[in-house]
Amino acid sequence: MREYTTADQSLIPLIAYALKRLYDGKKYFQKCKVCGRLFLACTANIPTLCSDECRREQRKLNKRKYDGEKKDLDYEKSAKNTYMYWYKRVKPMEEIPTTNPPFGNKSRRRLRRLRRSARNPKGAKRRWRKARLTLTLTRTGCLCSVA
Repeated sequence: MREYTTADQSLIPLIAYALKRLYDGKKYFQKCKVCGRLFLACTANIPTLCSDECRREQRKLNKRKYDGEKKDLDYEKSAKNTYMYWYKRVKPMEEIPTTNPPFGNKSRRRLRRLRRSARNPKGAKRRWRKARLTLTLTRTGCLCSVA
């Protein structure tokens, strides 16, 4: 269905008619808080943003504002200091190699030898468990040996 309108000497009635049609369709003109552009929004009273870029920018601004307000609070400083305390201790541990090849190979050979030995079943089983613990410790990067 098409509608036609006419105007005599002024465009004001056409503009009024177009605005009435927009408002009947629940569309309202709003100005974006971030960029200042006019756009059609579905709400009249709640300020909204015109695009995803403006939403991202508003999120950044809100985070900066929050961080600026909260950075001088004692508990925020304490939380940040605690985080950095543990970060400085855990980060270097991640850089340590997890295996020491000669020691790891040696313990694997010992474990194989113990598995094959059947001379003393009880003693062999106990020695096998200790060797297994040694192998586990080498894989995790601990260089201590349990024997």
